[in-house]
Order: sequence, then C-alpha cells, then structure tokens
Amino acid sequence: MSDGKGGKVKVKKPKLTSKEKIEAKIKAKAAAKAKEQIGKIKGGKFADVGDFSDSTISEDVDLENMTEEEREAYFKAKAERKAAREARRREKYGDKYDLMVEKEKEFV
Repeated sequence: MSDGKGGKVKVKKPKLTSKEKIEAKIKAKAAAKAKEQIGKIKGGKFADVGDFSDSTISEDVDLENMTEEEREAYFKAKAERKAAREARRREKYGDKYDLMVEKEKEFV
C-alpha cells in the first residue's frame, strides 16, 4: 500500500480469532476429506482406465421448425461428429476403449 509520498506502508494482517482458526481447520479437513472421496470414486468405477477428455457441445436444436432437408443435413452432420469423436477416442485409448464402453453401459 502506498503512503501517497512515493513510499510504501506496511499493512499488518489481522490475526485470526480462535473461532476463525477453528473454522479454518474445519474447512481444511472438509477439503481433504472431499479430495479423498473423489479419489475413491475415480478409483472405483474406472480404476484401470483413464478419463474421457473429449468434450462435446450440446446443441439445443428445434427439429420441428426445420425443413426435411435441414433435418437430414443435421442428422448427417451429427452422425459424422459422433463417428469422428469415437475414432479419436479409439486412437487415444486403443484396446481400453471397448472396456470403457462396456463398463459405461453396465452402469446406465
């Protein structure tokens, strides 16, 4: 913080009260527990397989207001995007991709 004369003034950080210290400890414990829970979840369902990192864009399309040609073009483009996405995933994960798909279908 500046003192207005080109110099700097040190501003003391206020000390935590005992109640604030207890709250900080509780938050830290909760964060550690949450991190542990996330580790258990990720380690349980797909322990031996990596995560999908291929994001997709959800499109809210009004099919009722489309003409037949627009609808056909939309579904054709959608199928192409799906095939390309699956090809990227197969390239990335190799043989594990089929295992990932099987496990995903078990839980759905």
